[in-house]
Amino acid sequence: MVIKANYTWEEDQQFIYIRSSILGVSKKTLDVYCSDRYLKINVPPYLLEVDLFDDVDFENCLSTIKPGEVEIKLPKVTPAIWNELKAEGTKEELRIRRQESMARFEEHQEHLRKEKESRIAEQHRQLVQSRIELERYEQEALANARQTEQDAIRSDLAEWAGRVDPRFGSECDPLQPGDRDDVPDPGASTLSEPASTSTSTS
Repeated sequence: MVIKANYTWEEDQQFIYIRSSILGVSKKTLDVYCSDRYLKINVPPYLLEVDLFDDVDFENCLSTIKPGEVEIKLPKVTPAIWNELKAEGTKEELRIRRQESMARFEEHQEHLRKEKESRIAEQHRQLVQSRIELERYEQEALANARQTEQDAIRSDLAEWAGRVDPRFGSECDPLQPGDRDDVPDPGASTLSEPASTSTSTS
């Protein structure tokens, strides 16, 4: 069984204040729905519905829970004194007005959902891009390190080759007999054979 909640209200140029006495109200049991022209406070079995006189900034609707009471603070879209809390009209007019207000609320929520999805997608894209750039950086760093190592090896080889005898391919090899024309071969005789002479007898 639904029980209609009692309430009082106040206003100033900027805000509407609605207070409703509800036994047992808590953060767990309180459900507040607010669109630009419709307010619903639901704390089963208590229910309060108000077709608001003018537009409110529902995104900044605030609820405060006190012992046995809930207070709703609604910012007005256009600062003014309403003098009335509820809109007037036939039952059908108010039904249509409420439905249109709720439709605008749902449209707004859908817009927020799409914005959130877009932000998440963009964050995911940036994360993937960051990972790609990090992998590219690591690959370039590895390639540069390999190139530096190869350049160092080539430099060492070039330096070593400059100290190597090009004919024998060994570093600082001692000269072997016959390597230079001015070094005699130990196995060759250094004495010239005497010239043969002949004597004739008469």
